[in-house]
Amino acid sequence: MQGAAVTDVLEVLAGIPDPELGIGIVDLGLIYDITLGEDSITIVMTMTTPACPLHALLREQIEEALHAQFPALRQIEIQLVWEPPWSPLLMSPKARAMLGWPHTRPIRQEETMNIPAGGQTESVLDVRDLEPRARHPLIFRTFDQLAPGQSFVLVNDHDPKPLYYQMQFERKGQFDWQYLEEGPEVWRVRITRMQP
Repeated sequence: MQGAAVTDVLEVLAGIPDPELGIGIVDLGLIYDITLGEDSITIVMTMTTPACPLHALLREQIEEALHAQFPALRQIEIQLVWEPPWSPLLMSPKARAMLGWPHTRPIRQEETMNIPAGGQTESVLDVRDLEPRARHPLIFRTFDQLAPGQSFVLVNDHDPKPLYYQMQFERKGQFDWQYLEEGPEVWRVRITRMQP
């Protein structure tokens, strides 16, 4: 596309927020690749989870923003992919800061205790540094990325019983819930995706 660079496109996309979190899709790490043609743009992107229903809305917003910025643009192709799967590790430092999560918390030694049978390591999702409004969406996205039989350990600063009730409503029969530690300062729960 004449006179435009990938950085120009990224700048436009950076202004489009994820409707749930209110953070730009570039900072969330949803944009995987951008290819510029003579009068076309191809964008390879993902969503935080395959269950996310917001792709059509984001597609419209992306197309509107790009056509407004590049009037000569004739074709926009948006390819939605699931490999590699999205991970919170793809978020920019800015996105982490906006969520009240200024850095990636190192996994402390005590968080590697109670490894599941078979000795396989599992992810630890520590949400104690996150703003409360951001916790449940991230937990659900992390759960939705699990393959059947996989699990992660949720680390929280209070009993996550309300999350359990929400998961019973939205993911009934799909998960197993096992307390590993129950306060008074830290709660750890292993959440496993059940085999279908």
